[in-house]
Amino acid sequence: MKRETFKTIILTILIAISLVFTWNIWMFQPVMQDQADTGTQVVETKKISSDEPRSLIDVVKPREMFIHSNGEHFKVDQKELFQNFWNDVSLWDVKD
Repeated sequence: MKRETFKTIILTILIAISLVFTWNIWMFQPVMQDQADTGTQVVETKKISSDEPRSLIDVVKPREMFIHSNGEHFKVDQKELFQNFWNDVSLWDVKD
């Protein structure tokens, strides 16, 4: 078998595999279970009311914080430092 024929066969096989994978990605539909089927219930711990005004700092809080300084990147792991910094952020006056 010539080298070009071998490369053509391999390329054809790779294209066929690619088409199969692409078809699977496009046509995949996950099996969804109803909540009643799983036996779990949604428990509302605190009712959210639109009547009580809340600041953005009370509603939005990041899980992780990263600091970028002079091309270096640091993750804030200390909970106390994270909380102190987050409290300071709430005092910032940000304008457009």
